[in-house]
Amino acid sequence: MVAVLWAYEGWNTCTFAAGEVKRPERNLPLALILGTLAVLVIYLGLNLVYYHVLQLPEVVRSPRVGADAAVRIFGHTGSYLVTLAIIISTLGSLNGSILAAPRVYYAMAQDGLFFRWCAAVHPRFRTPHSALVVQGVWAILLVVMGTYEQLFTYVIFVAWVFYGLTGFAVVILRRKRPDLPRPYRVFGYPLVPIAFVLTATWFLVNTLLERPVESGIGSLIVLLGVPVYWIWRKRPAAGRTRDE
Repeated sequence: MVAVLWAYEGWNTCTFAAGEVKRPERNLPLALILGTLAVLVIYLGLNLVYYHVLQLPEVVRSPRVGADAAVRIFGHTGSYLVTLAIIISTLGSLNGSILAAPRVYYAMAQDGLFFRWCAAVHPRFRTPHSALVVQGVWAILLVVMGTYEQLFTYVIFVAWVFYGLTGFAVVILRRKRPDLPRPYRVFGYPLVPIAFVLTATWFLVNTLLERPVESGIGSLIVLLGVPVYWIWRKRPAAGRTRDE
């Protein structure tokens, strides 16, 4: 299940650039819903093809199901086609990550919770170039830290901690801040967010039991950020770039 969720990871990263999106109250929900639906259709369609041309035991044994299915359909040329598709997909994924992730460092720096120079914007390209460099260095360090499977287990476990908290925040904010502007309201509230939180909790507990080492390392990385956050919070207000 961790690997399956990794295939969908990144569905939410367009929100990282919300401050640079025109009409975010309309375009962000639209992008999230349509993007996720498109991925669902593509992935389920591909799996239907796999099971149509391969037998279940073949799927179970194969480390490269897509390539095996393509060879069965197109001959040996099929493996090259799958390789090309993977390369294009990887470049697309990197493009989204490079666009979105540095915006986190940029926003933290603007709020006085990270190095001030990370809030710098390039005078010509209008991009957070310093934050982009930080993201690149951190990505290299993560690659050195573990295998591909270990890394995506760290990411998925920690991501779903925050997804669950975000779903729970919908319920809390509806009660504590009922007057906040809400351009988009969750369909089926409160059942949908509650069901989501319960599902996320089940997934996290299961991952802790099945992959305790990877889950523990992912949790440790996040927990290390707690004292860092409080240290930055206690810094003088003069070191901050945006009013709170």
